[in-house]
Amino acid sequence: MIKLLDEVRDINSIKADEKNIELRIPQKPKIPTKYIGDKTRIKQVLLNLVSNAVKFTDQGSVQLKIKKEGDLNNGLILLKIDVKDTGVGVSEEQQERIFRKFSQGSLGLDKKTGGTGLGLTISKKLVQKMGGELSLKSTEGRGSTFTVELPLLPAKNQQTLKKKKTAKKTFP
Repeated sequence: MIKLLDEVRDINSIKADEKNIELRIPQKPKIPTKYIGDKTRIKQVLLNLVSNAVKFTDQGSVQLKIKKEGDLNNGLILLKIDVKDTGVGVSEEQQERIFRKFSQGSLGLDKKTGGTGLGLTISKKLVQKMGGELSLKSTEGRGSTFTVELPLLPAKNQQTLKKKKTAKKTFP
């Protein structure tokens, strides 16, 4: 997980520096460091959420927080990831459609910031396919927090998974 967070930080730090935005991503989160899961999908979701936060923040900060939220059945844990920004925020009306295809939070922002309006739709579907949830809390003009709650199996619990014969790749 640490390597994945480093990659997300490295990819987004140049744009954040250009905009003079503080980008805070933990270097050593207090969570198990290796999981059984789909690293590519998790990375795609985190890259999309952090890059969107940087894109829609003109001053202040973008912060990624990650923590173990609790223990689930079969050795799984619930990993909670928050991507919080001090950007433009999303009105209640816009929040209803932000996860729909080809939709962006604010009409007209797509011309200024670019994008197709598919990133959040894809991210939400990827998180759901991994058994998790992606949600949004936001106040227009004050920023947004996107939360990913994802059930994952720490690599130390791999024996539980092998017994079920559903092993996936371990990623750091």
